[in-house]
Order: sequence, then structure tokens, then C-alpha cells
Amino acid sequence: MMKRGFTLIELLVVIAIIAILAAILFPVFARAREKARQSSCLSNVKQLAMGAMMYTGDYDETYPPGLVQPVPGPNPVLTGLTSFSAHDQIYPYVKNLQVYECPSGTGGGLHSGNYGFNRTLCPDLRTSGSAMRMALVRRPADVFMVLDSGPYMVTKSNVTNPTYAFWYVPGAWDAARDPDGVGYHSSGNLSGAARSDYMSGRHNLGINIGFGDGHAKWMSGQYVLGNLHHWDVL
Repeated sequence: MMKRGFTLIELLVVIAIIAILAAILFPVFARAREKARQSSCLSNVKQLAMGAMMYTGDYDETYPPGLVQPVPGPNPVLTGLTSFSAHDQIYPYVKNLQVYECPSGTGGGLHSGNYGFNRTLCPDLRTSGSAMRMALVRRPADVFMVLDSGPYMVTKSNVTNPTYAFWYVPGAWDAARDPDGVGYHSSGNLSGAARSDYMSGRHNLGINIGFGDGHAKWMSGQYVLGNLHHWDVL
């Protein structure tokens, strides 16, 4: 008895079915992988926020400054900076460099493309001013403290007007002002991974945010764009 094999048509049908299934499943796998990264990132942000709260408890109820006095040589966390950042100041409470690196970050180094502190809550004290006292913050549970970010220190102006290579907030792209994605104001300087991060959001169209009371959660980039009051402390 002659053995019957597969015909060319049958093989092509099987290949077509496999290709269709792959096209359906690959985006699902990608979303599931990003969801896992989002959860890992949220854990990082939570640890950074709690580290900042422990710092606050040890330093007369003041939040860590975003930047403070120049120091000789590079810092232990933000290599390349010449001043202590909020990241450096909370490192004794965190004691883990991995929590400073977002699993979906743009890979710009520990000083960019990972996490940034709200400059309004954690101000730059290199020239003048004083650290923000927790008692002066009207709604600590409502104000952003540390979040997925382009730079290590970010303001609400970076939400609406990104500048240079990494001064932006992921997911804050305004489609109404820039429908073709060609850039507006200074955002034309963003390119590659930074532009993609800015336009689409780092984690499923959003970012992870730690608040002034230590809690952390995911929020959509468009919500952040439309609710700038979360950056204000008073």
C-alpha cells in the first residue's frame, strides 16, 4: 500500500494557520511581558518612596532635596553628577542600586531614563532655599514625589514642554498639539527611545508614581498631562 503524504496545499494551509495564531498571540505575550515589568517597576517606585519617607522621618520631617551642595567626584548612585541628588540621599535607606533602574527604562544611565523626583517637593538647594517640610504640604497623598521619568529631577513644565535629550515625562505627549508626532516646542530634540517613551508612556500608556505620603500606583500618561495640580505642594 502506497503511503500518502501531505500535499503542498495542506502544508501551506497549516503554515498560514500558524502564522495567523502567531500574529494574534505575539501582541498578547508582549502585553503580558510589559505588565510584569510594570509590576516590577511599581515595586521599585514604592521602595524609593518609602526610602524618602524614612529620610523624612530622620531629618525633622523634611523631604530629601532634589539636589544639594557640590561634592568632590561622582556620586555613588548618579554617576556623572557633581551634586548629591535625592537618589543619593535616600540610598542609605534603600541600599539597592537595582531599584533605581526601571525595567522598561530608556537605558540612559541612573541619572536619566529611569526615575525622577518632583522638583517642587524636592527642590534644588545648590544656591539657595530650604528643604520642603512635610507640614507645609497641603495634601501629601495627592502630590507626586518620585515617578517614571526622563530626568532625575522633573517639573510640571517638563510635562507640557519637553526639552533636550531627556527632560520629559513619559506618556505626556499631547496628540492635539502634535497630531503627526513631529514634535512641538522643544520636543523636537527628543529622538529614538526617549521620543517613544514620551509619546506612548513607559508602561501600557502610563507610568508608576510614588506620592508624598509614601504610597505608589500606576497612572495613565494622559491623566498626568491633564492634571498638573499633582505637582504642586501648596
